[in-house]
Amino acid sequence: MYSQKLATALAVICVAGGSACAASRAVPVARAFAAENVSRSDSGKLSATEARRRLTTSTISTLPNAFVPYIITVAVGDSVTFAFGGDIDHNVIWRASNPSGAPANIENATNETFVRRLTTRGTFNYECTVHPGMIGQIVVR
Repeated sequence: MYSQKLATALAVICVAGGSACAASRAVPVARAFAAENVSRSDSGKLSATEARRRLTTSTISTLPNAFVPYIITVAVGDSVTFAFGGDIDHNVIWRASNPSGAPANIENATNETFVRRLTTRGTFNYECTVHPGMIGQIVVR
């Protein structure tokens, strides 16, 4: 029941967010919220601010030799979390061919999480230089 209410709330937020927020983003986010331990107010409702914050944060995880997902689309101002799981070093090096405004590189790290805010429109390609062929792309609209 909680996940149904949350899906409805996210759909409303999504509509209020305009064209930058696609309805297809609301359903996976609602499922993710239902799966985690979400702190709510005494009324049991997730605040609009918290729901909007969670809606505008995407996570990119690492496998031994791949970013998952390897292509994402976000809105200007959204945050992307890079989650380096396990005990294998990874990094995120933004390619020189990117438009200006790429976030800071992430140096070699193991089992850590990093957040980068995307503030410039464009297509940003990155790679893990530890693992040749481990590439990813973020499209900022």
